Amino acid sequence: MIDQEDRIPVLIVGAGGAGLALSLLLHQQGIASVLIERRPDVSWYPRARNLNFPTLEVFRGLGLEAQVIAAGAHFSRTLRKATLASHGEEEFPSIEQFLHIADHLEVVTPEPPFWYCPQGRLEPLLLGEAKRRGCDVRYNTELTSFNPDSEGVSATITDRATGTLSVLQADYLLAADGAHSQIRKVLGVNGEGLGVLDEHYVFVYFRALWGELIRGYENDAILIDRQPRLLPDHRCGSWHVLDPRKIREGLHRRAV
Repeated sequence: MIDQEDRIPVLIVGAGGAGLALSLLLHQQGIASVLIERRPDVSWYPRARNLNFPTLEVFRGLGLEAQVIAAGAHFSRTLRKATLASHGEEEFPSIEQFLHIADHLEVVTPEPPFWYCPQGRLEPLLLGEAKRRGCDVRYNTELTSFNPDSEGVSATITDRATGTLSVLQADYLLAADGAHSQIRKVLGVNGEGLGVLDEHYVFVYFRALWGELIRGYENDAILIDRQPRLLPDHRCGSWHVLDPRKIREGLHRRAV
C-alpha cells in the first residue's frame, strides 16, 4: 500500500549542512518544506570541517551565529612534526594566506574569513534548531523515485525502518544529496571542473586518552614525517590519514 500525502511547496533531499540550512531558510520565509535523509541520524563524522564568512553570514541571518561560533574554533592550522610527541614543528602557510580575500575584511563583514566547525558539530546544531522551529525533517527516509511534471514533481519516498511507501506532490524538488547526487545523475546534470583529484584519504575513528599529546593542537592538521599524515579531530576522537606527497605537492603548487 502506498500512502498519498498532501501537496507541499518544497521537498528537500539530503540533510547535511546545506539541506538543514535550506529547511530553516524556507521556514523563515513562511514556506513549508519536507526534508528527507536516508541516514538514521545526523553524521558524527567530521567531513566538511571549515566554514567561510558568507556561510557564517547566512547563519547570522538565521539567528544562529553565536551558536555556530560557540560550536567551532579558529581556523585549523597545518603543521609538520617528526612524531606527534616531538617539540619541534613547521607550520605551513594558512588558508587565509593562500586565499587572500581583502586587506581589511572587517569593512566587508563582521565574520571571521574562515571558521573551524566540522559537520559532526554543525549538523546536530542545525537539526536541533530545525526541530525547535517546527520544520518537517524525516531521517531514515529515502527518495525512491521522482517524476517531474507540468505542476512540479511527484516523488515516492520510503520509510527505511518500516518499508512504507508514500507519494509526495511538490512544487519544487531540491537536491541537497551531496557531490554524488543521485538526483543530478537521473536528470543528466553533469558536474564541471577537474574531475577526480589524485588525492586519497583513509579515515580511522577511535577513542583514546591523548589530551596531553595534542594540547594546543585540538583543531589542527598534524603531518607526521615518519608515517602517513595524521590529522586529529579532538572532539570526534579520530585520525585522518593521507599521502604526505600529495600534501607537499598541493602546498607547493598553491605557493607557486
